[in-house]
Amino acid sequence: KKITHFFAQNQATEELLKSISCSQVSVVGDTRYDTVLARKRKNIGDKKIEDFMLNRQAIILGSSWEREEEILSQAIHKLEKETFIIAPHEVTESTIKRLKKLFPEAVCYTDNEIDTSKNILILDTIGQLANAYAHGWVAFIGGGFHGSLHNILEPAVYGLPVCFGPKHTKFPEASVFLKNGFSREIQTAEDLVDFINEMKNERQKKRENIESFIQGEQGAAEKILKYFS
Repeated sequence: KKITHFFAQNQATEELLKSISCSQVSVVGDTRYDTVLARKRKNIGDKKIEDFMLNRQAIILGSSWEREEEILSQAIHKLEKETFIIAPHEVTESTIKRLKKLFPEAVCYTDNEIDTSKNILILDTIGQLANAYAHGWVAFIGGGFHGSLHNILEPAVYGLPVCFGPKHTKFPEASVFLKNGFSREIQTAEDLVDFINEMKNERQKKRENIESFIQGEQGAAEKILKYFS
């Protein structure tokens, strides 16, 4: 069947489709909001992370590349009372070795017994990051120094404000988050510390505002389905 109707995330996408002769376009929103909300509802938790956290809340380094890890290592001495969960973009032997060198006090998810007196947990397996966000209060998202920003909706669905590097213009949700005060572009360790300290003072208010915003953006999938019903 020939496609005669197209669905756009926002006005910019609508204009792009019309510029290539797609005349019948409906702006329905971004289905990724529906996806992260559905994933959150299905989250059954992770006992290892829960046991490590002991009712603490963490700064999450999500899908990090070397630049983000270096920035955190430079900033961490100014964040001594915080707990951290680090989830590298690539879970390889060399990556984990490098992270242990940068953060010598860290423990790893795959350790037989995790020392809960420590304040840094490295997720050295794949698949635990989404669960970890449930235990965070702010996130530093990887890829923003390479132009391949990782998913910022995954932490936001738990009400986490996020920061990231400067190469984010290809990701419309980053612009939306910056405009709404949910995010910050950072380039240095000092930027990271400033962002975390600012968010700490507004922790509960930011969480409520972000969660409310995410809830308000859902419904794109339902709009598309209604068109075909």
